[in-house]
Amino acid sequence: MKALLWIALVIPALVADIVAYIAAPFLGLLVNDRGRLPVWLRWFETPDNTAFGDPGHQERWSRRPLYPRFVAWFWRNKAYTFSTEILGARTRGPVTAFGNPSIGDRPLVEGWCLWRAPEGYWQLYIVRRWGYGFFLRMNLGWKLWDLPDGPNSGQYVFSVNPIRRIRSFASGRRRQEMAAISK
Repeated sequence: MKALLWIALVIPALVADIVAYIAAPFLGLLVNDRGRLPVWLRWFETPDNTAFGDPGHQERWSRRPLYPRFVAWFWRNKAYTFSTEILGARTRGPVTAFGNPSIGDRPLVEGWCLWRAPEGYWQLYIVRRWGYGFFLRMNLGWKLWDLPDGPNSGQYVFSVNPIRRIRSFASGRRRQEMAAISK
């Protein structure tokens, strides 16, 4: 039954993402000196970081002014609190994994994994190389992969990216290694 709930939430999630994407340049103007938005806009924020971003974001954007950093952070984390607190899964644990939970895109590890919580929430994650230097990354359901056994909220996720570029190809490093692997 959670699959039907997930389908019903696709439209509100997409609308929130579109609104957040369009609003990001305006949100960047409203960030205070502590990196926070006004209270009534907090559903655009992430609960664990301010608009200054996480350490990786801060490092990538360190040479740029604050405003573009803020906008980039809001684009990267579109309507994050809305997706977690309003559309998110409430789980009590434990989460069970089927498939390969080590799959990912950094480094590229192909495969699939299905995580399930006792409450019926699920997450399906697929990473599949399909061409020279490109791969599919699909993440559907509620983000359960990092949830420990205790009570938690899993963020609603609807992400299908069929044309992700393998980073080593984009940067030109290890091109020969990856070509040898794909043979």
